[in-house]
Amino acid sequence: MSTDARSGGPQADAARGARAESRCRAVLFDLDGTLLDTAGDLAQALDRLRAENGLPPLGRDRIRSFVSNGATALVRLAFPSVPEAKFLELRARLLELYGAAVCV
Repeated sequence: MSTDARSGGPQADAARGARAESRCRAVLFDLDGTLLDTAGDLAQALDRLRAENGLPPLGRDRIRSFVSNGATALVRLAFPSVPEAKFLELRARLLELYGAAVCV
């Protein structure tokens, strides 16, 4: 007697697993400190960006509370009064620096 996916047993378990697996296309993680402490990496990237623009570092302690607010908040913290075009350039550069040295 054969067992199909509707009646239970090992074949049913395999069929359910195959259906569940086919529905999952991606897994996303929110890396704002919930799973990984990335504050140090972001602080390093932001301080490097400030150095590239002739400014002193803000330091990890100053930056930490802004990390979960994203790149926009970090760039506004580090460069509070830059014009919008410059802001967008700085934000892109921050993400580039962070991407090159994440979790090091």
